[in-house]
Amino acid sequence: MSITDFCARPAAAMPDATAPDGSEVRLLCATARGSMALFTLAPGMVSRAVAHRSVEEIWYIARGSGRMWRRDATREEIVEIGPDLSGLRRGDLVCWGGHIGIMLDDRQLLHANGYAMATAVEPLRVAEERIRTKSYGPITGIRRLPRLSAA
Repeated sequence: MSITDFCARPAAAMPDATAPDGSEVRLLCATARGSMALFTLAPGMVSRAVAHRSVEEIWYIARGSGRMWRRDATREEIVEIGPDLSGLRRGDLVCWGGHIGIMLDDRQLLHANGYAMATAVEPLRVAEERIRTKSYGPITGIRRLPRLSAA
């Protein structure tokens, strides 16, 4: 296999196209045998499945949450997509749309809790399920602040 042209391009600020489901499409690179694109689906939107006879798709979810339906010749499934909660540590910020908490360790979240009407410490898994289903929806991001060195 020989490579005749190298292709490297950052995602464009403006989409190259709009998919039938409303996703913004940004072409990242293309060769004679295939291409790679970044698809962005706005919050609250629902994508429609598209069957391809001659294309195999690889999905990489950069951020966001929701459910993804996938099927091949032998199986079908719906998978929950959300942020990776493994590897959390003290000081990590956990964000929802309109709510934020800070991790005390790899399991415990400190946050102003409207459910208890107090600042509370509780397992992230417990808080995440309640906040997702009863108020702010799914986690929208996890941020790790840089460690400060001692002066």
